[in-house]
Amino acid sequence: MIKYDIVMVGLGNPGKKYERNRHNVGFRFLDQFAKVQKTSFVNSKFNVQLAECEIKNKRCLLVKPLTFMNASGAAVSQILNYYKIPIEKLLVVYDDISFDVGNYKLKKKGASGRHKGINSIIEQLGTEIFDRIKIGVGKNKDVDLKNWVVSNLSNEQLNIIESLFLELNEVVKVILEESFDYAMNIFNKKNAK
Repeated sequence: MIKYDIVMVGLGNPGKKYERNRHNVGFRFLDQFAKVQKTSFVNSKFNVQLAECEIKNKRCLLVKPLTFMNASGAAVSQILNYYKIPIEKLLVVYDDISFDVGNYKLKKKGASGRHKGINSIIEQLGTEIFDRIKIGVGKNKDVDLKNWVVSNLSNEQLNIIESLFLELNEVVKVILEESFDYAMNIFNKKNAK
């Protein structure tokens, strides 16, 4: 059994019609990260897509659950159990409506903040303590939350977010080379607005 130094889970909904949704920035980041690392995703028996890469001798498992957002926890739990990966090596990347487009935050623990995917993971794992990268997708008080997260990002917003992914690639490298706490201390201060 391969030992992984990190399992990075990007949250989203499978299918072409969801690709540009705010809810799918976790998927988008993992797709871009895999491309930079010259790896690609394959379907797995666990109802996920998996990719592997190595950065500075650290092995990474990239995971995109295909269970739809609200049931993400089942796929995450199965992967951690099957590969015997401790929760300390889990990093979840997902959308956050409390940050403007172009902002992000690293966080170690906490409630779901009404995010159904995170709520599902917390329920399945039985803990709120796992590492997260929250990517801002903007907030809109005039639109129902459920409709807002499955609304599409504009071309301009997608360009901003995809530029942000370049910095997030560096964030992940720092997490692997140093620690999540170290990265959180550096990048949260830098990103504070």
